[in-house]
Amino acid sequence: MSQLPEILRLTRNDLSNTLIHFTRRTDSQSAFDVLKTMITEKEIKGGTGYVRGGNANRCVCFTESPINEVSSYFNLETLLHDLQDSIRYEPYGIAFKKNYLFGQGARPVIYQPSAEYNLLPDELKYRHVTFDPVNKIDLTWEREWRLKQDSLNIDSNEAIVIVPTFEDAYELIQMLQEGETEYDVDRDGDGEYTAVPCGITYYCDWKIVSLELFGLE
Repeated sequence: MSQLPEILRLTRNDLSNTLIHFTRRTDSQSAFDVLKTMITEKEIKGGTGYVRGGNANRCVCFTESPINEVSSYFNLETLLHDLQDSIRYEPYGIAFKKNYLFGQGARPVIYQPSAEYNLLPDELKYRHVTFDPVNKIDLTWEREWRLKQDSLNIDSNEAIVIVPTFEDAYELIQMLQEGETEYDVDRDGDGEYTAVPCGITYYCDWKIVSLELFGLE
């Protein structure tokens, strides 16, 4: 088997071995609160936005974009605001290794003209994304993947939580940390040994990364 794909990842900044699901605010929650809910419930719920076929094609969506390029994308927010435009998502999300999600059934979308949608077999139609550069419809930069499921259970051992700032990362660690009681051994006068609580060690099972490490301003 060729080793070229692995070697290319060492030399090309446009390749990534992770897929990231970014979230956004709702009418009742900020994007950060949505992320906290996902983590607490250990679940990413699928949706039908921009997916043809309605509830029958509910998907959890991801981007294959490298994390350093994602930071550049979110840095455009001020410029887009000045142009009265907006970014669809916010810099709060959860990343997984590509091979892990591929094993769960995730696949890259198929960028094609709308007229070619019905050329796809029914089981692949959820992967269609309209591509029509002549009419300036081009979302290929999103490098989207989709997992056709109502939801994805989050395994903290497989997930990397992404937040924009170090302060957000610290807040999540404080929220997620768990305590484990430490014991010392006390020898009684009768020669018996008794375990005596002497402190608590706190730990966090989740891996959390701030986009500030990758140039987000």
